[in-house]
Amino acid sequence: MKRALITMAVAGLMLAIFSPLAQAHTSGTGRYQPVLQDDPKKEEYELYKKWYDANNNKEYVKAMAYAKEFLEKFPNGQNVDYLKNTWMPQMKPIVRGILFEEARKNKNTAEMIRVAREALAEDPENLDYIYLVTYHLRQNHLVTPNNYSYVSEAAEFTGKAIQLVGAGKVPKVVDQTKWNQNQVLAYLNETMGKIEEHKKDDDKALEYYAKAASLDPSKPIHFFDVGRLHQKKYVQAVAAYNKFTDEQKQAPEDQMLPEVKAAFDEVNKQVDKVIDSWARFVALTANKTEWITTRDQVNGELVKLYNYRHPDTPDGLQKLIDQYRTGAPSSSSNGNSSTKP
Repeated sequence: MKRALITMAVAGLMLAIFSPLAQAHTSGTGRYQPVLQDDPKKEEYELYKKWYDANNNKEYVKAMAYAKEFLEKFPNGQNVDYLKNTWMPQMKPIVRGILFEEARKNKNTAEMIRVAREALAEDPENLDYIYLVTYHLRQNHLVTPNNYSYVSEAAEFTGKAIQLVGAGKVPKVVDQTKWNQNQVLAYLNETMGKIEEHKKDDDKALEYYAKAASLDPSKPIHFFDVGRLHQKKYVQAVAAYNKFTDEQKQAPEDQMLPEVKAAFDEVNKQVDKVIDSWARFVALTANKTEWITTRDQVNGELVKLYNYRHPDTPDGLQKLIDQYRTGAPSSSSNGNSSTKP
């Protein structure tokens, strides 16, 4: 189903703002000294020169690899202190950002998660990585395509995103002027709902969908999902109620078995919740052509359920829908939201 997400551009991910050390470190006179073929420091010099050239050409990923190799091979080398304590600490976040953005561009989920976890090991509240991984998993593994191969990771990162966004944090990688906390939290709670529904926990899924609807009541999908799961519970309640005999079900209320009455009340409870949710859905989609087919299907079921609960007031359903249409907030009433990185 189509989501009304406001897009934004991300021109590469530089999650920490540093000034790359474009000019390589020098020592002594500030120049490289000639090295003779039989100089025992020839290998050290050549490896350092590789690092120097890569860094000077802003090939930072390659430069980082050479720096690590240099520290491993020459732990007591002349330039170890500079590489280890100055250059690498400053360049590590930048190199990590380059690797992450390359993985994101190529939709390399495993590499994105690996790099993100490396960053979170140093900064557990780095919302940029958490947010970007959450969005990627939602779009590429939960929605299009419907692929839950990373469902546990999706739950992990989405849960962290809800916690941090709920605390008022805003990722640096989004357009700050279009950020809307409630709409983003609704999107994240809807994501958790999909995860829980996949795990066959309809109760938890329903909680997340309902939370999403309360946070962003302008989105029809939230009320559709809430109504859909309540309809599922209604079918289950009817099945449970129908296990009783006709005699038990038709007994006078004051003589009805408590378990029969409880089962009957559960049927009506679920019906009422379906009616309320789907009436809101129909109201919100009244002028949205992209919802025509779904709205027609929902409305057909909604009429049947409403007539079951309110056989004496068939015109009441339209009044309910009109009430929600009049009172329903427009999609722009809460401002714009940028959830897509």
